[in-house]
Amino acid sequence: MRRPYSSRRPNRGFRGERKGSILFLAVGAVAILTILAAGASSSVSQEWKMASFLTDANTSSDYALSALRAMKQVWSARPSPLTMTPYDLRSRDLVLDDKIVSVRSFDEEALVNIMKSSHDTLLQLPGISGNETLLAAILATPLHVKEDLLLAEGVTVDVYALLKDLVTVYGNGRVNINTVSPEVLTVLDAPVDLISRIRQYRAGDDGEEGTVDDRVFDDISRIDDDLEPFGLMPQEREWIQTLVLAQRLTTGSGTIRCEMTLIKGERILRHFRITVDLSTGTILRWDEE
Repeated sequence: MRRPYSSRRPNRGFRGERKGSILFLAVGAVAILTILAAGASSSVSQEWKMASFLTDANTSSDYALSALRAMKQVWSARPSPLTMTPYDLRSRDLVLDDKIVSVRSFDEEALVNIMKSSHDTLLQLPGISGNETLLAAILATPLHVKEDLLLAEGVTVDVYALLKDLVTVYGNGRVNINTVSPEVLTVLDAPVDLISRIRQYRAGDDGEEGTVDDRVFDDISRIDDDLEPFGLMPQEREWIQTLVLAQRLTTGSGTIRCEMTLIKGERILRHFRITVDLSTGTILRWDEE
């Protein structure tokens, strides 16, 4: 006897359920494979980024050296090779391959040489301010880099903070009249009005230092004559002549500190602080972070 039609319907449902289960498993497998593929792709991407980062880190010093060579060529080609001015030291962005080296330059010989300046000048420095005992301790300490000041007895972190932007351990002890700051001129006991006249002279017609129209002191023996049109007073002339005769002023510099930032896209790769002797090409100090 034939089975009723209704008794065969569950078998059709079972086959449909099997097909649905297989389809579900297939979709699930595809989803898992997709996730695994995405994970693998992300892993590869992360590894590529890490490899790129390590490559950039390993070659950063090469870019800093290339930028330093470029700057030395720029300075050697300046119109007045015996002078160094704020315009010569202006900031520059150097494009090297897919990176930019942002360079800021500073004249170490615009500062007070802690080892070669006169005793009276050193006593004028903030943080020392007439303290003979402290100055004796500093002068008795071997100073290879500026931070060695912290090794001197009595030089606290606060004292060092007052000194660090005014002093140097490089150069021959002469201060560059073209780049010296008002703060250092004050330490050198320059009359207040003379400081203003020096800055006015150097700034040129636009009143801003570090631009193409800057005036330059190019002869140490004529500094007072250059300032005469700006209302130079007799005591100011005397101050200039005294320092010139004592060989404490100059118009140029042979020691430059470059602060460099290596940039790729929007990412800063590394910072460098490099001090170089321009006359010999010797790197005197190299710091990076």
